[in-house]
Amino acid sequence: MRFLWRLCVCTLLVAWVLPGAPPKEAGISGTVADPSGAAIPDAYIVVHQDWDATAAALASSERQKQEDVVLHSDQAGTYHVSLPAGFYDVFVAASNFAPTCRKLYAQPGRTEVFNPVLYVSPDVMPFLK
Repeated sequence: MRFLWRLCVCTLLVAWVLPGAPPKEAGISGTVADPSGAAIPDAYIVVHQDWDATAAALASSERQKQEDVVLHSDQAGTYHVSLPAGFYDVFVAASNFAPTCRKLYAQPGRTEVFNPVLYVSPDVMPFLK
């Protein structure tokens, strides 16, 4: 009985002294393509944290501020970014295409998939004929 008591006390002390686990990373990835499914390489992607929505949705211990992330899709049109869990606005643009955006919730320990489809900009259409 004494052994169990000491084990419980030691376990509680270790749990109290050690810091909590850091918030789990989340991710956003996808492939940028045109309506025919052809990949769009070198698309410009901005991932912006919606801090108000993130603060409302997550406990304070799970929240972590994230600066804007700017990246480009690779030659296959794919992209991936790791970031803290939260709500994000993902903006995607490419030359001669109309931009698009979507709000996503990146859940802890998961990768959300956003496969944006970009359409040729109406302003460019007359010049393509």
